[in-house]
Amino acid sequence: MEIPLGHDAKMWLPKLEARAVQELHITRSDKVLEVGTGSGYLTALLSALADHVTSVEIVPELNASARQNLASCNNITFEIGDASHGWGNDATYDVIVLTGSTPVLPEAFQNSLNIGGRLFAIVGDAPLMEAS
Repeated sequence: MEIPLGHDAKMWLPKLEARAVQELHITRSDKVLEVGTGSGYLTALLSALADHVTSVEIVPELNASARQNLASCNNITFEIGDASHGWGNDATYDVIVLTGSTPVLPEAFQNSLNIGGRLFAIVGDAPLMEAS
């Protein structure tokens, strides 16, 4: 079930999280950008597979909660801010995961991918949305 987190946020269904992680083929050398930390559950999954995860959350309270819950993970950088149009000036990533939907995929995310990088996003307007 989608667990409400407050601040109009909900966790993804566990099967959606598992499918996204499976489709991204994350390796131990991957640098990952997660846009939308939420509860930190997906962050934990990503960090168990990747070299490093940068997780950006716009809601400070959600960021603080996830940071506290994952304090023992040393390969996660938690950031607060609006990453809806990309994150970091020159930073590039092997994997980018957008945990919220977007009507159109901002070009900044595609420009932030390393060659051969993978991106997971839910794009479109309800009720017609596509995970890619």
